[in-house]
Amino acid sequence: MALGEILPHERQRYCYSHGSVFTLDSLERRQGEFQLQYSSKCGRYERGDKSKGFSTIPGWKTGAFHYEGISNIGSEEKILQNGDVQHEGKAFVAWKFDFGAFRVNAGKIKCLSHPSVQWRLFTRIEPTGNPWNTHFTGTHHLGDVRGASFLILTAIFPTHKPTDGIPSILKEGYDACHLFKVCVNLERHQQPVDKGNDLSAAAMTNDIDKIEEFLQADYCLDDLTALNSEGDTALHVAFKCRSNEMGIHLIQKYPELKGVVNKNSEKPWSSASKKMKRLVETYKFEDTQEQREEYNEKRSVGYDLRNDRDIGKDAIGHDYYAKGIANALFSTRLPTPLTLGIFGPWGSGKTFLLKRLRTTMKGMASGYRTKRAKVWSELKLLFRIIFFYPPPPKMNFKTKEMDFIFVTFNAWEFAGCDCLWAGLVTKLVSKVESYAGYWKTRFFRIVAKESELKWRKQKDSSLKPRKTFGIPNFVWIIIVLIILVIAVVLAALIGTGTLVYTSENFNSTGNSTASGDGPLETGLIAIEGALATVLGGAVIINIRNVGNGVMTFSRSQKAKIEGMINKPDMHSKLGFMASVKKEVLIAARLVSWISRYREVPIRILITVDDLDRCNRKKAVEVIEAITVLLSDEYCPFICVLAVDPRIISQAIEENLGKVAKNAYLTGHEYLKKFIQVTCCIPPMSTRSKMKFLEHLKEEARTKQDIEDSSDVVEEDEDGDIEEAKKPSWTALRNAAEITTRPFRCWSGNDSTDLTEVVVDDNSYMEDLLHELHDKNVLYYMSGNPRTIKRVFNLLCLTAHMATVRGGPKFLPRDMVLWTVLVDQWPYRTNQMIHCIEDNIQRQELGIQAEKIKPSMKLKEVMKLVKDRLQRPKDWQMLMALDSDPEMLVRFLTHEMKDFEIRDVMEIMHHTPHLDQSILFSISHAQACNID
Repeated sequence: MALGEILPHERQRYCYSHGSVFTLDSLERRQGEFQLQYSSKCGRYERGDKSKGFSTIPGWKTGAFHYEGISNIGSEEKILQNGDVQHEGKAFVAWKFDFGAFRVNAGKIKCLSHPSVQWRLFTRIEPTGNPWNTHFTGTHHLGDVRGASFLILTAIFPTHKPTDGIPSILKEGYDACHLFKVCVNLERHQQPVDKGNDLSAAAMTNDIDKIEEFLQADYCLDDLTALNSEGDTALHVAFKCRSNEMGIHLIQKYPELKGVVNKNSEKPWSSASKKMKRLVETYKFEDTQEQREEYNEKRSVGYDLRNDRDIGKDAIGHDYYAKGIANALFSTRLPTPLTLGIFGPWGSGKTFLLKRLRTTMKGMASGYRTKRAKVWSELKLLFRIIFFYPPPPKMNFKTKEMDFIFVTFNAWEFAGCDCLWAGLVTKLVSKVESYAGYWKTRFFRIVAKESELKWRKQKDSSLKPRKTFGIPNFVWIIIVLIILVIAVVLAALIGTGTLVYTSENFNSTGNSTASGDGPLETGLIAIEGALATVLGGAVIINIRNVGNGVMTFSRSQKAKIEGMINKPDMHSKLGFMASVKKEVLIAARLVSWISRYREVPIRILITVDDLDRCNRKKAVEVIEAITVLLSDEYCPFICVLAVDPRIISQAIEENLGKVAKNAYLTGHEYLKKFIQVTCCIPPMSTRSKMKFLEHLKEEARTKQDIEDSSDVVEEDEDGDIEEAKKPSWTALRNAAEITTRPFRCWSGNDSTDLTEVVVDDNSYMEDLLHELHDKNVLYYMSGNPRTIKRVFNLLCLTAHMATVRGGPKFLPRDMVLWTVLVDQWPYRTNQMIHCIEDNIQRQELGIQAEKIKPSMKLKEVMKLVKDRLQRPKDWQMLMALDSDPEMLVRFLTHEMKDFEIRDVMEIMHHTPHLDQSILFSISHAQACNID
């Protein structure tokens, strides 16, 4: 037979195919028999002897080796490229049976006789390797192909048109006993070529368990170098047939196979895909089976995972906002109270911006804070607080210095409390007491009256003493102290007998007698009694005030407010908020007094963060509390609220209910009502993303040779950096030389010598980060530091998994693009995966499906999925998980233009962040006819 009569799928015994190949299982190898038939009536393959039990495989396509020209299944292109006019453009389905080291001894093939189908059998006769084929109908005995080690059975449909659908004899339920039935008696051969065929058959089907079973039972390691009938080793076959897992497995366990060439002196990966060539030629692979069984060794990839905490440096441009806001707030003429809103989505760096703002303002106020207050000055201030009324607020100061009391309120820390806003108030009063001092705060709370707490602007700014009966209180205190001292001194003198008053009386004999009961002594005792009565009466009259003063002095404002809130049903009692507001005003008035005394403006900077993470009702209560408690005129409050406006505005609208809906009032308008200044964080530019990634790499790099002290960062109680001892550039560079290596650019030269490539454990992670740093990749990622950090962690985890697995299985560029795709568009990615899996399943079962084939580009799959996304009953909440859909189309068209379905089916099993719950929801929705 001439070579031109050989069909393309018959040209090579071991070739890349999208279909299946039937090889012998362990039972068939022991018995030396192979039986298989396809039942159109049941729509399944039946393998084995029915009398002894058999296994079934559903769907005709499941076992098909190759097919062409079948509607909704494969390509409609011409099946031949060699000019074979006899079969040009005709539809066919082929089945391949590879027996490895076993050869045909006898048997027969019985096929359905039908005018719509023609049957063809092809093989090569060993040991000559001459091709042999025949056309037949009905039954064909295999005596004329004795010695063959593989068979290819082809069903040709000469009159079939793709528009006619699937040929009727392939459809499930067709009234025929069987489409074909193969019964073969086999005998085993032990020639080197037979060993090569046996191992190559397992490599072709990517059956790692089978090839390991062969090496343990039938063959030794040297047999892996045996050439099969095509002149290749099992490793050559693995790469040629795209059994990449098998190829990597053999390289990991038996690295010496990399130097074995085939009959054409070609390397094992000479016929592999370009991607696989680059992987094998660039990275080292090693056997990690023992490590997986008992893993007790740390394998570094050069970088460590990062948490959600900021990296300490401003790599996203927030310093400009922090310094700008701080510069605006650092003004002695700034009217208060003032509320500033920092708006941005989750992960945009609001917390980092607040931290930078506090750090900047602390630095600006450090000039004043370095001045130590004198003891006499503080005692003088304490005296004025006790005996004088609070002075009126002063808005204009001649000095350029300012001081701030920083109150950091993280709402998420108090999310479990019934009264969330109480945490803000308790933090406020606690910070004020810490700033003003214990004695000044407690005494002011004792003497301050509610009428004094109201802010009034007075023309006369001189201090006015507190008076009782028209006499200043400090005078009364002096008088009482003088009286008390006199009484104590007299009592001490009389009690010790030091002071004795006598009167002399002369009797009739002229002698004098002394007596202590004279009128002067009686008068002194009367004076002491009067003083005791006055002091005791004063104490008795003011016993209630004294008791309250003692209780107030011994109990902090924080404890008092917590006690008020913890009382049952206290929230519903009349005057509850007024009592809390009184405590807030006491703190504010005290700060104003200290500011007036020191002639320096003092502001209370309150930063509220993570409010959008709390319960919506509680979040609205905090906003209302800020409006009620911190909004009195002249109060020295500056409140900075960092929230996601989408969440807070919706919470406000839900709280207002029908009122907002009927009045066409939105939550954004409500926010504008009490927020005087708004600062919205813009998305990161591509340049900012690249800069942030560079800083992230530097911070996450594993520093093995840098002393621990170089990484010490000291923070205050608010989490703001006080002083950071940063590692020197020399230390970082030395650590980088130890743990990393320069990135290699792909040359595209497939003849690169593997021995000339220098790799280490960190090479794959370095290449992943190099690809991520590409502006064409970062452009498609949302402008969010948290997103970049999350993708960085995912790539770091991927590199660790590749290290433990023994080596990478995908090129860095492909892995980075796929990671970004799944992270940025999880719902649409799962829709594409579901579409692929669903259509493959339908094809295997012979059910009509879309035209899906392994070589189809991912962008074409997206076109099929697009119709599903536009259905009115689709789940909008899942679609909200995705970024801009137009960016997805561009991403698939430009960056992932070479990504095929076969790549997706391989890489998805090595994706740690692929959310299977989304895929389950999509499948469930389709099953319920929801989607």
